[in-house]
Amino acid sequence: PPSPPACALLVYFHMAKAGGTAMREAFMRQRASFPHAPWNADVPEAEAWEDGGALRMRPPDLLEAFVTDAAFRRAHPRVFVECHTSCRFEATLAAVRAARAPLERAGCLVRTMAHLRDPVQIAVSGWFYWAAKWKALGHASLEDHLRRLAPDHYWSEYFFGPQEARGLVARARAQGLDYCAHYVRRSGAVLGALDMVVPTERWEEGWLWAARELALPRLEPRMRKGVLSCRRKLAAQPPRPLRGPCRLVSACNSTVVEAAVLARARRTRMRCSAEAYDAWRDRAARAVDAWEAALPPQERALTLERACH
Repeated sequence: PPSPPACALLVYFHMAKAGGTAMREAFMRQRASFPHAPWNADVPEAEAWEDGGALRMRPPDLLEAFVTDAAFRRAHPRVFVECHTSCRFEATLAAVRAARAPLERAGCLVRTMAHLRDPVQIAVSGWFYWAAKWKALGHASLEDHLRRLAPDHYWSEYFFGPQEARGLVARARAQGLDYCAHYVRRSGAVLGALDMVVPTERWEEGWLWAARELALPRLEPRMRKGVLSCRRKLAAQPPRPLRGPCRLVSACNSTVVEAAVLARARRTRMRCSAEAYDAWRDRAARAVDAWEAALPPQERALTLERACH
């Protein structure tokens, strides 16, 4: 494969339970396997990166250093920034847009990307992970979990932050606006400014887009769950049902997910984010289709083969 670019910045907008941990760990494997092309990352969870080459910086600080400090760029020429917990998509995207022109003038490649998932599916996955598997929330059931969440919690938490999300509601009401229509436009402005938005069910194709854009020397054959993060969390605080080796099976097999509960959540607690997802799902899929269709035939065959295994 060609060599990675001399200078590159990939900002990955990691929505909860949408394939972002697999993306992070894929980049960890890039660095471990190819030390001549070290991709460094900002990861909010301190335990997520234990090797000495990691950058432990907040995304805004990392972006500022990467843009303004040529010595920093020489030391860390290729950077993978993960915008996840405590990182608001809107604010970080504004910083990236401001940084893009000066970085490109300096010869740096800049790319932005996110995986997109149905907010109700995210909420179910969040319940399985946080409430049932890790016993972290104290919610009695999936229905209880959905009822306790703030409206559109899983999307709003990442796109805007809880405080700004509450402000959106207040401003929409004060201006006599349809809040959900306002929500769809506001979240759509973020998604529309990214270089690639990939449905989570097509994770592998999203990874291949990043690999081709950045000329990564190693391809991931398939999406892998967060094995490394799981092992570290078990080592730090093993929950009773999962003591022993890390297992990639859910601890909530006895939980019954009722279609009526999910349908009610879509109509009520997740209504606006569900509308935003519906507005973007097909658009994101078409963007991936268009990218694949534009590939040379031999690369298109590789992409489809990798995505299907």
